[in-house]
Amino acid sequence: MARFNSANARQMAARSQEARRQRKESRAQTKVAPLTTPQLSTPDARLSLVLEQIDRTRDVLNNDKFNWCPECKRGGVEPHHRGQLLRALASLLDQERILRSEPLPGSRRPGREKEPTRQPFARIVDDWEPRLVSPPPVEPLPG
Repeated sequence: MARFNSANARQMAARSQEARRQRKESRAQTKVAPLTTPQLSTPDARLSLVLEQIDRTRDVLNNDKFNWCPECKRGGVEPHHRGQLLRALASLLDQERILRSEPLPGSRRPGREKEPTRQPFARIVDDWEPRLVSPPPVEPLPG
């Protein structure tokens, strides 16, 4: 790598200007429209905003040519920026789950199958009416 000195200062300045111009052009091409903030008084409006932010975050994560940070020299999303975007996406997905009133996974048990309930003994006794029952006929023993 060449060092800065008086002999190559103009050449380095020209390269720097060209790099800045190219970054500015690439940012202009990949410029994302600003988010419009609707009135967030209803849960539906909040949910639609969260869903829009989720879509945009996923687009940035999936686009390798997107220059997210002007300081990064490489094309695409840097690993530390990818980590920040993934944490933001996780947070947005959690907000979406809360706005949809969905429980966390595993926090809701399936209901038990209930056995048919027996009638209490007292109710059976109350409903019982005594009846006269004749004794069974006695058959003589063979023999």
